[in-house]
Amino acid sequence: MKKDYNNIKKCIGIILLILSIAANAQLNNDIGSVEAYRILNERSNKTTSSASSPVIIKTTNSGFKKIRIEFNGVEGSFASRELLLGFSEKTSDGFDYGYDSESTLHADDLGLNLNGKNYGIQAYSQLTSKKVVKLNHQASGNHRFVINITELENIEEDQDIFLIDKMNNVYFDLSKGDGYEFYSIKGIFSDRFEIVFQEDSQTLHANNVSFTTKNMYLQRNINTFFAKQLINGASKLTVVNLQGQKILELFNVTQQDLESGISFNNFLSNTYVVLLQTKSHGILTKKVVVK
Repeated sequence: MKKDYNNIKKCIGIILLILSIAANAQLNNDIGSVEAYRILNERSNKTTSSASSPVIIKTTNSGFKKIRIEFNGVEGSFASRELLLGFSEKTSDGFDYGYDSESTLHADDLGLNLNGKNYGIQAYSQLTSKKVVKLNHQASGNHRFVINITELENIEEDQDIFLIDKMNNVYFDLSKGDGYEFYSIKGIFSDRFEIVFQEDSQTLHANNVSFTTKNMYLQRNINTFFAKQLINGASKLTVVNLQGQKILELFNVTQQDLESGISFNNFLSNTYVVLLQTKSHGILTKKVVVK
């Protein structure tokens, strides 16, 4: 019996060793490694809406074209996540053992979507103009986030890299290091964001949207918020402060309500963010200052 027990212990040890090696291979594979998901404090997170960080450009013999992406919370949440995409002739758009690392999608997070699962590192087949990379996003509340590219490896200088935000009808160029800022409401979104590699006239562009945030404004002398020319109104209007606290929430707001104005007279002097959720499930945001 003792001999059998020792054999069982050895088997368990071998299994644990194999699992450990496999786990390490997933975290440190031929593509590379990423920073672990973490929560930064407000002071250490220096990302701002006007920031444009230079992209690190590398040329290596790795056999991969790599794109390193960073996701950071700016207001309401200060979560931080790094993602790594690798493109090569020897990998596929499906699961590639040893090259793909699955990760947990946290309360405020961004991930790479493969067959409905979440990944922090993912390999793909060769990079072509028709490639589409789907992203998962989760938010714990009405928070502001930013997405930007921090590093490109073996990527041609003229390679197009765009982020599509389907909720806001935005087509944003990530290739120059500019960060895309957006507001999110509480929920899990598996079909809001995509990364594409060509400027397609059929794809949604910000300047093709008939209604823009220029139509949203606060008339300060009467502390009244207006949204002009928003056909069909909004399914929900939410106002939050910069700490993410909900100050006002209205449902099924009509176009007439928005044209006539929503009173903010009971608001304290402060900075607020207005989120309009349209009937087509888009989200329009506007920062206003009540004095």
